[in-house]
Amino acid sequence: MRNIKRLRIEVSGIVQGVGFRPHVHRLAARWRLAGWARNSGGALELEVQGAAESCVSFIEDLVKQAPSPARVHRLGVTEIRADGREEAFTIIESLMAGKLSRFIPVDIGICDACRRELLDERDRRHGYPFINCCACGPRYTIIEKLPYDRERTSMRSFHLCLDCDFEYANEIDRRFHAEPNACPQCGPKYTYMDSHGSATGSDAVIAAGKVLSEGKVLAVKGIGGFHLMCLATDFRPVDKIRTLKDRPDKPLAVMVSDESEAARLGELSAAEADLLRGPERPIVLLSRRAGALPDNVCAGAGTVGVMLPYAPIHLLLLEEARLPLVTTSANHSGAPIIVDNKEAAAELKGIADGWLLNDRAIVNGCDDSVVRHHAGRSITVRIGRGKAPAALRLPGVNRPILACGSDLKSTLCLAAGGWAHVSQYLGDLSDCDCLSRFRETAHRLSRLLDVVPELVACDSHPDYVSTAYARSLDLPLRRVQHHHAHIAAAMAEKEIKGPVIGVAFDGSGWGPDGHIWGGEWLLCDRRLAVRAAHLKEVPMPGGEAAIRQPWRMAVAYLTALGLGGPAIADIFPEIDAADIRLVAGQLAGGVNAPLTSSCGRLFDAVSSIVSGCRSQSYEGQAAAGLEALAFAARDEGAYPFSLTDVDGVTQVDYGEMFAALLEDKAAGAAPAAMAARFHLGLAEVIRSVSRRLRDKEGIETVVLAGGVFVNARLLTATAGRLEADGFSVITNENIPINDGGISLGQAAIVAAGGGLPED
Repeated sequence: MRNIKRLRIEVSGIVQGVGFRPHVHRLAARWRLAGWARNSGGALELEVQGAAESCVSFIEDLVKQAPSPARVHRLGVTEIRADGREEAFTIIESLMAGKLSRFIPVDIGICDACRRELLDERDRRHGYPFINCCACGPRYTIIEKLPYDRERTSMRSFHLCLDCDFEYANEIDRRFHAEPNACPQCGPKYTYMDSHGSATGSDAVIAAGKVLSEGKVLAVKGIGGFHLMCLATDFRPVDKIRTLKDRPDKPLAVMVSDESEAARLGELSAAEADLLRGPERPIVLLSRRAGALPDNVCAGAGTVGVMLPYAPIHLLLLEEARLPLVTTSANHSGAPIIVDNKEAAAELKGIADGWLLNDRAIVNGCDDSVVRHHAGRSITVRIGRGKAPAALRLPGVNRPILACGSDLKSTLCLAAGGWAHVSQYLGDLSDCDCLSRFRETAHRLSRLLDVVPELVACDSHPDYVSTAYARSLDLPLRRVQHHHAHIAAAMAEKEIKGPVIGVAFDGSGWGPDGHIWGGEWLLCDRRLAVRAAHLKEVPMPGGEAAIRQPWRMAVAYLTALGLGGPAIADIFPEIDAADIRLVAGQLAGGVNAPLTSSCGRLFDAVSSIVSGCRSQSYEGQAAAGLEALAFAARDEGAYPFSLTDVDGVTQVDYGEMFAALLEDKAAGAAPAAMAARFHLGLAEVIRSVSRRLRDKEGIETVVLAGGVFVNARLLTATAGRLEADGFSVITNENIPINDGGISLGQAAIVAAGGGLPED
């Protein structure tokens, strides 16, 4: 046994469902090592024995040559007593419970090898819509329990045929221990159902392709839920989807066959191409090319959401249609994505002209992830399939924490053992079905991670649905201020402790003074935050009505500047004078007109003046229109803001900005030029306030967070100016920069000892 070593190795991270055990097996064979490997909880345990130099080489290659979807967070190596009990290396039965941290594997888009087989007429899986291997396929969406083995997924009812079983057991095959392995003889199958309920299993894909080619709407059960699909080149089915889905204006995503097709629809940089073809296969927001698609696909937005096919069924449908396909989640506006065949048949009746169904259950529903890249910065707009659940390091979690996030763009975060796990996007909690999915996901994350929460974190807003849910758990509760959570989420993702200057710009969040915050500069670390500056407050006439009708906010700002009703009516000649008088009365009497510092509402007001936006059917519509205009203009000047100190807190006054804006409008300035000057003015004042705070506090790091910074024009202009001034600028990247990141921020703050106990 001289010069023979035996090592016990513990690997934690994303190491299940990514071909890591086969990778270990191949390395052991290469270096002539004996031993074993097994899944344990959500991680991997193994022992290897052999020549000392071979053991060293094995350890080096274990991480260096790991499969691309894998993420090794921790590698523990211990030398133990060598023995001769094994002659070879084997994969043994998984251990249901273990001391290693659990990590949930995410879904992976179809790999090049499976794509080739799918389209190869000589291959036994030619045209099979469930083709997968160790490097690709469903993971989180089919997992019921960990460790990740077939019998603990929705594939357990499909028994491997002899050929598939041979691949599964063959150590040199790329399907060696591929848990969802299947073929046409033993795996799931698609069925086509028409609008009369008649179903056929033969040529289901061809029948579905015919529906698309005829300009009709198809409901398709995919990896994380149902999509509605139609030709992106035909305005008629697009209009049908918009009308019946109650989505009149929000842009619809488009699936294309390859990057060259994506480049025909939008401006595609190398970084955006990398995002498109990455294993997550997200929707990537591109600057759209005019005239490339019917206007009703993007509905006036400056971007087009494009994605590549990530499931085999998508490739087959694109082969049939031969054209780009609108691909949008199959649900009514605000409701969760549909995952069940019967529900799809009932809920989509009248919308879909045909259904492409399959017999594999979706355990964890996931919308598609949405990302955006501009000028060297990538942000996540929505976290879903391929990205969720996301695992991030979070030191200091002494007791397991369940963070309940926000009501809009809701996510959950379960933190324990030095890690935070952020769920997929769960929708708007005002919808009863979304709330049900929210509760269900909380239970599933707890079960999958084998973690029972001992603390619960929620938003400080007393009337949030997520707050009510947190209270119902009967656990020690910590309330976390909304904008502090925005900043803490970015700090946690980038592993920064602080202190930082946090710039949190969004639509609304509950302030400690009872007002609606949303244009904030905070001096903060992960535990505490102090409001150092904010946009000057203005009444919000009609409350929620002011969000739906942006002109109301314009009336509020202009009234605050001393403009009378007749002058305002001249700016908005198409608004009924009686409606303007009603809003003026609300402002004068303070009736249903809460004070707000929201930057989102400032964008609404400016958009209504510049672009004529009178109403918005989805959050951020007015701001998106203003951003699109701003991208069409060069950088030629910036509207001024002024700064004043009130009780030691800097207020950013908008008076000079609106005066300059109205002067430009009266002079007939181009809307694009006015939009650009507003964006640049806002970027300049963020820099000015940040400089002032640095001079006072000596803080060199600025965190930009909140839904307003989904705006690429503002984000890049602001970051560029701050970096030119020597600041280190931090933003979210893989966790949503909007309210989808709130749950992580809450967990980070509570883990650091912050948050307020329930009164």
